[in-house]
Amino acid sequence: VGRVGGGGGLERGRRQYDDVEQMSFTEHASWIVNTKFTSFGGRFELLSGSINGEAKFWDLRLPRSLRNLDIQRSPMTAFGVHNNIPLIASGAHAQFLKILDLDGDTKNVIRYHEGFLGQRIGAVSCLAWHPTRLLLAAGATDPFISLYSQ
Repeated sequence: VGRVGGGGGLERGRRQYDDVEQMSFTEHASWIVNTKFTSFGGRFELLSGSINGEAKFWDLRLPRSLRNLDIQRSPMTAFGVHNNIPLIASGAHAQFLKILDLDGDTKNVIRYHEGFLGQRIGAVSCLAWHPTRLLLAAGATDPFISLYSQ
C-alpha cells in the first residue's frame, strides 16, 4: 500500500472483522509511483519506485530495504518491472523513458516516438510490460499509447 508521505506497507486480512496484519516500509522520502513483486534470482522481493527517481528493493521479512537505485534525476511519473526479464522501466514528465537492469545499468533511453514524423513522447504517465515478451507500453498525457520492443 503506497502512502502520501512516501512510505509503503503490507496489509493482510482474511475477512472484514479479522485482525489486519500490517508491515510498513517508510524509507521513501516522496510519493511512491508503483510497486511490483518479483522473484528474480530465486529471491522474492518487492520493488518500489518513488517520484524522486529512487527505486528500493525490499525483502518482506526485513524492516529495511535491501538496496537502493537512483534511477533518474527528474521526477519519475511511471515505474514498471518486467515479470520474467530483469528489467526496470521508468518514465517522466520530461518526456523520456529509461530502461535499466536490476543492477541499475542503463540499457536504453527513449526520447522520441519511432516513426516517420519523429513525434516527441508526451509526458509519461503510465508503463506496462507485456508479461512474457520484451514489449513495453507507455501512456502519456497526450492521446497516444506507444509500444516499444527490442
